[in-house]
This record gives sequence, C-alpha cells and structure tokens, in this order.
Amino acid sequence: MRVTSYGMYGYALISSRSHQEALQCALKYHRVMGPVAEMTYAQEGDQAIFIYTPLFTHDPSDDLYRLSIEFQFSSLQTLNRDLHGPSFKFSDVRLKFSAPKNAHEYKTFFDCDVLFDQPQNELRFDLRCMEDLMQYADPITKAMAMETCEKGLAVAEKSGGIAGEVYRILLKHPGRFPNIEAVAEAMKTNARILRRQLSDENSCFRNILTDARMHLAVEYLKNTEMTNEEIATRLGYSEAANFRHALIRWGQHSPSHYRKQ
Repeated sequence: MRVTSYGMYGYALISSRSHQEALQCALKYHRVMGPVAEMTYAQEGDQAIFIYTPLFTHDPSDDLYRLSIEFQFSSLQTLNRDLHGPSFKFSDVRLKFSAPKNAHEYKTFFDCDVLFDQPQNELRFDLRCMEDLMQYADPITKAMAMETCEKGLAVAEKSGGIAGEVYRILLKHPGRFPNIEAVAEAMKTNARILRRQLSDENSCFRNILTDARMHLAVEYLKNTEMTNEEIATRLGYSEAANFRHALIRWGQHSPSHYRKQ
C-alpha cells in the first residue's frame, strides 16, 4: 500500500511541510482509514517510536493479533519509504507475540533487528529523520486534504468506539445534555474510567459534546426556521452571541453561512 493508496489521508501526509508535520497529521487522522490497530507515538533518546495495539483482540497468541500487527507494520514501512525515500528502514521492530515458525522472514523483510515477546508492539527509527523537509510539500493540496480528513474523522468518531457511544447518548438529550458522570452511569461505568477510555481513543468528553452541539446546530440552521436565539437556548447557550462565537470557532463559519446551504 503506497502513500497514495490512502486517498486524501495520504495526500495530507505527502503534502506536509515537514516530516514532523506529517507525523502530527498521521496521529490525528489515522482512524479515518479504519485501522486494525490503535497507534500512539513516543520518543526515547535518539529514537522515534510508533506503538501499536490491535483493536480486534488483545491476546498476543491469537492469529488475528499477529495478522493485525503484520499488516500495520508492513504498511507503515512502505508508507515511510514513500515519505522518506527508498533507503528508509526501522532501527528495530519489537513484537509482543512469540516468535512464529517463519520468524526469520521478519528480519529479511524489515532488514533490521526483530525482537519477540516484548512488552508492546513498537517500530523504532532514527529521530533525525523527522528533521527533513518534505519533497512534495504543497499548502493548497494540504489544506484540501485536511478538510476531507476532518470530515472523515468526525464520521469515524461518531460511528464507533467509546467516543461514538458517548456521542449517541448526548444526541438523545438535545437541550439538556448530560454531564460526563451521567453519561458514564448510562454506560455502566464511572467518569474516571470513561475519561481514560476516551483518552485511549485520542478523544475527550468536552470535544465530543462540542461536536454534538455544533452538528445539531448546523442541522437546525439548514432544515428549520428556528431563530439563532431559539437554537442557542435549545443547545444550552445562555446567549445567541455565545452560540455564534462557538459555531465560528468550530466550523469557521457564521450561522448565516449554513442557512444559505
């Protein structure tokens, strides 16, 4: 899977000004591509580290677990060679599962040390790679790609995972949105655990609440004759001016923009 196989997500990466900017884009939008593993990033000394946790199973002895990691790691190697050049390779590969019968093929494929039975699944590479400028940087392409990625991320966050469940609960109560304690109770958990689960999905309750409010606002503006004051009250804003400012911060447009659509 070459970088262009990822559609606008791939173009957002390749048109970034620097590899550091491309990394931030990848971390924010990788869920748009329907990944089989959750990705986080860390640094240790002179090493950049991608950490992957399979979404479909947490048992390292499960064949699906190994398949998920093989897919993610091989895809990321191809993608990084597109971004950094064909000579790119990882410093080492660390895998949580035990060495399979074809373990020697991993070293041949990745051309680096491969360690099994590790605490977590990691891809490590030289941090200095992040300092290079991107060959195909283009601000116009980047802006167009980012807009598409934002829309895709909004759909992904509402359709699955813990964040999606929180979003659906909030939409059941327009005008009297429950707080995180009430949402947690509805999900048969507590607020502390819910906050941690949302953080694991790179989300938070406040952002989900804002999205729920703003998506409802856009629907009301497009499809009803409610005044700005009525919409503001329905969404829990004390004044129409506060609602207008929130909408502009969220979508970069005033209420009148959405009424014309």
